[in-house]
Amino acid sequence: MSNTRHHEAGLHWKWVAFSVVAGLLIVGASYYVIAPVFPSIQIRALVMLVGFIVTGIVIGYFSPGITIKEA
Repeated sequence: MSNTRHHEAGLHWKWVAFSVVAGLLIVGASYYVIAPVFPSIQIRALVMLVGFIVTGIVIGYFSPGITIKEA
């Protein structure tokens, strides 16, 4: 059983660019929201990691085809 969606060639550079922009926005926004509330660097790093994961989920959901590399 072969699915044509699994045989895509190359990287979708448009989605890579969207991923970078969305990542900067989501991680940056989460950092500036949490930075005044929690002065601990560990909490800031955890929130930025969650923002990074959310970016991957959002880009993986909206980009077409197999999206492991783009996100």
